[in-house]
Amino acid sequence: MSESVILPAIFEYFSDFFVKPLRKIISFVVIIICIVLAYRTVDLKALVALFTGLSAGTIVWLMLISFLLVLVSAMKWKIFIDFLGGSVSLGELYRLYLVGYFVNLILPSYFGGDAVRSFKIGKSVGQHRAAAATILERYTGFTAMLLLGIAASTCSNLVTWQIELTLFGLLIGVAIFTMLSLSARLRSFFSWLPYFKKGQGHLDKISEAFHLVRGAPHVLFETYFLSFVYHSLTVLNTWACAQAVGWMDPQLSSLFVVLPLILTIGAIPISPQGLGIQEGVFFFFLTGIGASPEQALGIALILRAKGYVLALIGGLIYRFPAARSI
Repeated sequence: MSESVILPAIFEYFSDFFVKPLRKIISFVVIIICIVLAYRTVDLKALVALFTGLSAGTIVWLMLISFLLVLVSAMKWKIFIDFLGGSVSLGELYRLYLVGYFVNLILPSYFGGDAVRSFKIGKSVGQHRAAAATILERYTGFTAMLLLGIAASTCSNLVTWQIELTLFGLLIGVAIFTMLSLSARLRSFFSWLPYFKKGQGHLDKISEAFHLVRGAPHVLFETYFLSFVYHSLTVLNTWACAQAVGWMDPQLSSLFVVLPLILTIGAIPISPQGLGIQEGVFFFFLTGIGASPEQALGIALILRAKGYVLALIGGLIYRFPAARSI
């Protein structure tokens, strides 16, 4: 048996019997550690006081920002779908986005919702077009978020050089990922790697999506503009949560820098829905730029609660057909 067959087989065996069970153990340990650290670091009475002080008007304002964020995402998704030959109303895309929140809640992944909403829309516009539109929508959003963070790092006096270096590292990683997606020769060169070979099919799909819009600069301009709007709104969203918990003077430029790192690390599939991970990274980065421990954790918990509300609405839309006409 050749080495090219033996090595992937050993790698697969190791993954099935050691890596996957180890991931579950790590997930459980991470959640426990985060709970213990929160208990030891945060004044729980002060944290509860932050939440009991929220007014109905504040809660409505916070949810309106979330609904606006979903709207901008749906608008960007529609631009790609329309360009690729589909014809779906903005309202339907908005509802499918909310269904995606529901799917992400019940599945231990941030990408299950993308797969489901893409599949749903693919029934009317074609699965290939739907997948390409979803991939491009996510890609433009992530790169715009990083570019805004790097631009803001020149204005912030609170973030450390380690954070700035990490942000640049992410951008370099995205650049390498983009080159691999656009170059069939590079993908072929690295195809001997076991993990790379398993993901090559995904890279091929992403490559097809990129090539579909290469000759359409107006589409990229419109979607990147909306992506910059979206991630500016995510900063506003975090800023509004900060105001709600009594942190009245967060530095906006610093929020632009740390949010890409928070959202990226929080999306790592170690625990279901990033439970514990997301709260931990919010705590780490926000206390680093001036929030108290209670304020940092309070912001993370409000943002998670807002996501659960959107997921509940998405679940109602998914479960009851009559809700889709709302």
